[in-house]
Amino acid sequence: GSDGPSICMTIAAGLIPDLDSKSSILSAPGLFLLQAFLPGSCHTGLKRLYSSKHDGHSLNRLGNSVIGYKGPSLTLFKDQLGRVIALLNTDQWRETYMFQGDQHAAIFTLAPRFSCMRVLDKSKGQPSPKTNYVYLNTSKGVGLSKSR
Repeated sequence: GSDGPSICMTIAAGLIPDLDSKSSILSAPGLFLLQAFLPGSCHTGLKRLYSSKHDGHSLNRLGNSVIGYKGPSLTLFKDQLGRVIALLNTDQWRETYMFQGDQHAAIFTLAPRFSCMRVLDKSKGQPSPKTNYVYLNTSKGVGLSKSR
């Protein structure tokens, strides 16, 4: 009937977190796939901390926007070919030369297809309860640790 699309939009709106500002990188299908990995506090909404479009293309500006934020963060990257990568850190970012974070940290590819990569304990084949999974240093870069 004529109410079909609006009903679908209403149902979909309840399935994914709200974004506080429009994203040119994160699509509704991508957010739907990511939500299973996001901590419960993120399921009601996501706040933009940094946007290269608004804040400039600089690792230093990214760092200034996220370092010290007390909550989980999802950092999105899109290259010139349209490939999209997301880095989930459920711990607070700190400026350091050391790895940080917890076992819930992950890197995702959202486009051209979805995949999830996590640091695994080699002996158990599952995320380890140890820390030191993600890295942020404004002069060196960002990243996720390899298998332990």
